[in-house]
Amino acid sequence: MKKDTLDYEALLPEVDERLKNSCSKEQEQLFYNNLKEAGFTRRDFLKWTSMITAALTLPPIFEPRVAKAVAAIAPRPTVIWLHFAECTGCTESFLRTINPSIEQVIFDTVNLAFHDTLMMASGKKS
Repeated sequence: MKKDTLDYEALLPEVDERLKNSCSKEQEQLFYNNLKEAGFTRRDFLKWTSMITAALTLPPIFEPRVAKAVAAIAPRPTVIWLHFAECTGCTESFLRTINPSIEQVIFDTVNLAFHDTLMMASGKKS
């Protein structure tokens, strides 16, 4: 192994220790039940977990750990949507989603903490 590459296997004990107390079995089961009620199969979730693991450039041995981490942050991860060099086309596409609808995404799937296009103006009017 090259010296400049990361030894993922050395990270496994630390990752496992952090995940050990991240969520209870009941919380994990509730997460999987919610997925099932939303129409996601176990196979869908495993495919998604594989995709996320690959997107994070982690080896496949991390897939079950990614699944446990997702269950730990369930039911709704906090999202802060920042616009940098985009043209707001992503927001326009997001606003026009049908399945799931934008209401389902915002109220049932994620906790949208900030989105400058969707947030109401606040503060003193000048």
